[in-house]
Amino acid sequence: MAKFFVVVPLRFEDLALEELKQKIQVHGLVIDSVLLQSGGIEIETAESTGFFLNYVLKIPTRILLRMESFKVKDFTKFEKKLSQITWNNWCDYGQVVWKVESHGSRLFHKKNISKICERVFEKYRVGQPLKKQALSHVQNIFIRLVDDICQISVDTSGEALYKRGYKKFISKAPIRENIAAGLLWYLSESLNGSLFDPMCGSGTFLLEACQMHRPNFYRSYSFEFFRGVKKQRVQEMFQAEKEKGLKLFGADIDSVQIQNTRNNFLNIEYDGVELFSQDAFSIQGRNVDIVVVNPPYGERIKPIIAFTKLIQTLLKELNPHSLGIIVPKKYYLPNEKVGAYSLDKTLSFKNGGLAVKFLVFKITD
Repeated sequence: MAKFFVVVPLRFEDLALEELKQKIQVHGLVIDSVLLQSGGIEIETAESTGFFLNYVLKIPTRILLRMESFKVKDFTKFEKKLSQITWNNWCDYGQVVWKVESHGSRLFHKKNISKICERVFEKYRVGQPLKKQALSHVQNIFIRLVDDICQISVDTSGEALYKRGYKKFISKAPIRENIAAGLLWYLSESLNGSLFDPMCGSGTFLLEACQMHRPNFYRSYSFEFFRGVKKQRVQEMFQAEKEKGLKLFGADIDSVQIQNTRNNFLNIEYDGVELFSQDAFSIQGRNVDIVVVNPPYGERIKPIIAFTKLIQTLLKELNPHSLGIIVPKKYYLPNEKVGAYSLDKTLSFKNGGLAVKFLVFKITD
């Protein structure tokens, strides 16, 4: 058994845990222990299972494999401990990048820590030269010192997991894919019926809804370069999830963004989406089950809309079972009841460094 740490955006830990439980059940995974922490989830499971989670989890940022943990108070012991690690299994290919952080430790100088890591690894490379294949591969090693405890982890993901690999056309100030996935889980754990994004931009919410129960085989992952790992065998662990029959609709006032979304869907060869150019304030007579929207706000795109009016328009004209909308944290909702709908719940988080909140409205019984 191996220990992994599933890194998750702050405030999304509980949602990520629910997603993990769902994937365990669907794919018949065996995980010995699960510990929810601030910023992630620590699990103990077989290495192949930990690697496999990169393919199917949508909310995490990356997945780290715990290598070593030890107490250290001086650089001499730190270098000795590093020298004793067998790097062969994780670092056969490409360049190694050291990600160092220190909190409350006597070893607080990050540059000195990094220099020791590089020196130790250069000695290792003398006896273990790089493989000729995949010389461009970058392997991240995380060194974290907290109160004189050093935790060394190897990155199994590579690029951050929100970089899906299939979204080539990007709008200005898009929401990160894993944040969008988390908000969709928060809105409804079982998306079905129809989902509409009236300000879809380059289609992040629509793409995440489409791919929520599908593996991401559109990109490479660091674990695929680990010694002894058979990529095909890991992928074979996937058990197809029953499709929900979700119908997707997307609109945007900018026709260029509609074309960007259409191109992104072509990359995943999915044709179950209907796209059209229209102002969200002028949408009429279209009944859908779920509405989700990330309207312009903040510093990168100037506020150009009245959030209350947008909420009222979407609820009145679309008659959804539920609506989720991202608004600035400072936005004040005049009344928690809007027609037949009430504010059901709120999730506060940061999007691109900006404090925002996700409001969920549901029809009142």
